[in-house]
Amino acid sequence: MQLTELANVAHNRATSKYLPTADRQKWSRIATYVHKAANSILKDYDGYAINEKLEELTGRVEELMEEAEKPGE
Repeated sequence: MQLTELANVAHNRATSKYLPTADRQKWSRIATYVHKAANSILKDYDGYAINEKLEELTGRVEELMEEAEKPGE
C-alpha cells in the first residue's frame, strides 16, 4: 500500500461517523503522521533532484567559460 492510499484510509476512518470519537482521534493522528512522512520524502527528493541539476548546470557553465577563454578558435 502506498502512502497516499494509507493517508486516504486514515482520513476516511478519522471522519467516519460510525467510529467512536477515541478511534477517530487515533486515525486522525495516523493520517497526520502519514502526511508528514510523505511531505518529508517529497522534500528530500526535491532537494536531491535540485542538487543534481545544480551540479550539472555548474559543470556546463564551467565548460562554456573554458571555451570562451580559448583564443580565436
